[in-house]
Amino acid sequence: LTVGKVEPQPGGRLKLSFRLIDVLKQAPLAGLEYNITPQQLRQTAHKIADIIYEKLAGEPGVFATRITYITNPGSAFGLFPNQTLFLIAASIVGITVLVLFYRSHHSPGPLLKVSLGLQLGGAIGNLTDRALFGHVVDFIRLGWWPSFNLADASIVTGILVLAFLMLRSEQRGRRG
Repeated sequence: LTVGKVEPQPGGRLKLSFRLIDVLKQAPLAGLEYNITPQQLRQTAHKIADIIYEKLAGEPGVFATRITYITNPGSAFGLFPNQTLFLIAASIVGITVLVLFYRSHHSPGPLLKVSLGLQLGGAIGNLTDRALFGHVVDFIRLGWWPSFNLADASIVTGILVLAFLMLRSEQRGRRG
């Protein structure tokens, strides 16, 4: 069990504390307290994640290089930066196309439903963030690949499932 708290301090600083507890043994595993500036919050969160990972896995933490916080005012790979209205319109068009595609199938199979559900969920999630905040937050970083979020992963996974279904359908059509 991990318990944490962030408390404002005088001078604009933050008191960040956490405790990691083994609930089966009812014993503390780790716990620290930091007095930081708001700008140090992300880096300190990475340190805490590394400490927790090391206590649980028994090896040095790797989260500092894998969890990020990036506000992305553009689309994938940072394309169309600060084009919020265009991206909102494109999202609405994309969502409409997906809904029409779904409705054009009289008896959609379970994989098609999963594919379109993943794409719609991701598109609606990113659309909501753009409409409310003017950007999306990318927070997953895998090696050299640009940062992304769960909505992006859902869209890509949905597209891959749809591509698989289309290729399978095309192969069946060739067989006759």
